[in-house]
Amino acid sequence: MRYRLSRDGNFNKQLKRLIQSVHEDIALSLLQATREPETGVHEARKRTKEIRALLRLIRPWMGEAEYTGWRKRYRALAQKLGDSRDADVRLKTWRALVEQCPELQVKPFKRVARFLDDDKKRARSEVGDERFFLSLAQEVEAQRTAVQNWTLVSAPEELAAEFQRIYKKARRAQKKARKSEDIEDFHRFRKRSKDLFYCSRALRPVYGKRLKQWVRELQEVTEIQGQANDQAVLLDYLKEQRSVIGLDVRHWNIAKACVLKKRKKLQIASHKRARRLFAESDIFWRNGKRM
Repeated sequence: MRYRLSRDGNFNKQLKRLIQSVHEDIALSLLQATREPETGVHEARKRTKEIRALLRLIRPWMGEAEYTGWRKRYRALAQKLGDSRDADVRLKTWRALVEQCPELQVKPFKRVARFLDDDKKRARSEVGDERFFLSLAQEVEAQRTAVQNWTLVSAPEELAAEFQRIYKKARRAQKKARKSEDIEDFHRFRKRSKDLFYCSRALRPVYGKRLKQWVRELQEVTEIQGQANDQAVLLDYLKEQRSVIGLDVRHWNIAKACVLKKRKKLQIASHKRARRLFAESDIFWRNGKRM
């Protein structure tokens, strides 16, 4: 069970215990991957994103060298799992799109599903067997105790400025992405929102009930953003593999139009929900009250 922060007790120890708790979740997810690769890899990648977000929150107290080392370590772990996870997502995203778009339910597009299914099997085989996941789990578990030597903050209030900085970065990214047609701007908005969500969720027990609904709504935004990103990843991959799949110009244009239409719809939905969440310049003031 995930460790929860509290205003009571030694906050420095609590923060370190929280980081260790995420470490443990990553290791357990990797162990789960030995039995259920798709689920375990998905959970492990989510938890690596979470721990990287929390590292951003405590960055000033870690020191730049320590922070950079840990960020690189978990980025490398996510990359080792990335191909398998991306192949799973591309196939699921395509299948869902076909269900929603009758124009994709014709024979020429069946080869897309077959190609993505074969690609998923290939990516899974390249990851390796259960020994691969077991080795990664042991590696993560071995790193857990290093956290005990960190000296972080002694009170929740000391995190306020860094938390506010993470919020403002997400807010700026949201404004830029809303005005831009560049998918990279939306991608940055998604990443900054994810950082903010994980940090907000961790700090919610400290800042009280007024943050609870905000965190829930922010999670919904990040989930929609993730679905939009899945469409972008699928489109890039189909474009890259178009000649291998064998789609002619007409069918490629149909597939492209369906993906872009779905992606745009999800982007609009995420911006609509996010606009209210990022309406204020200071996250600690909402509805005229201090959180």
